[in-house]
Amino acid sequence: MKAFALLALTLLPLLSVTAAEPPNAPKKEKISVLRVEKDRKGTIALQENLTTGFQWMAKYDPNLCKVEITHRGPENSGSTPVCGAPGKAVITVTLLTDAPADLTLEYRRPWEKDAPPAQTLYYAVIPATGVPIKR
Repeated sequence: MKAFALLALTLLPLLSVTAAEPPNAPKKEKISVLRVEKDRKGTIALQENLTTGFQWMAKYDPNLCKVEITHRGPENSGSTPVCGAPGKAVITVTLLTDAPADLTLEYRRPWEKDAPPAQTLYYAVIPATGVPIKR
């Protein structure tokens, strides 16, 4: 019994070191780069499913860029909407200045204000003619 207790006390610190991250730990997200010339438009196309209520929504600084999202319903050969069939969101970004802008796209149901988004994408919108920005 004494040997078991000694073994447990020896292994306990090792187990705590390899424990999982806390649930509130920030996740390391990938940032994509979108190069756009000032006053020109760049586009991002993403799959979405409007028939389930999910759609892409944007967060950005309106002083740095303008974002418009066009939602297209399910595209099928019979042109009859099919519940659950994926559609497409076309996000058009116009850079208003020579400064880079951050763009966050969240895939969520608009009426679920307190629920976390199902997916989040991060973009660095930078001038196409500018020097690459280090993040």
